[in-house]
Amino acid sequence: MIWNDGHIPLDWSLQKLITKHPSKPYNPDIANTFFRAGLIESWRRGISKIIEACVKEGLSKPIFNTDLGGLFVEFTARNNSPANTITKSSQSVIKTRKSSVKIIELTRKNQNITIQEIATKIGITTRAIEKQIQ
Repeated sequence: MIWNDGHIPLDWSLQKLITKHPSKPYNPDIANTFFRAGLIESWRRGISKIIEACVKEGLSKPIFNTDLGGLFVEFTARNNSPANTITKSSQSVIKTRKSSVKIIELTRKNQNITIQEIATKIGITTRAIEKQIQ
């Protein structure tokens, strides 16, 4: 579940939000900055792209809600049982989390530990350690 405290326009319903609608950014200056920076592909496509991506991946459409003065988007996880397969990108996230936890544990034990020592103990490259620290 994701929540954002931005408000949809007062005269809009959830139905209007999830169907084709005009774009009314809460802060047009920030929205325009992101658009010019290439971080927004086009106006009026965000919600529909989220829905399309879920359907394309075989997931349920997300549930949108406007409680508590913001917008909730709830996604349903895919259940790949009985195998519970994990994608390569998921494995990468898991490894990254495990590595960052190990880095924190090692630096708590020894505040003078070097990146090389951490890399050797964890079994990943010094560059990977540097990325984790950043």
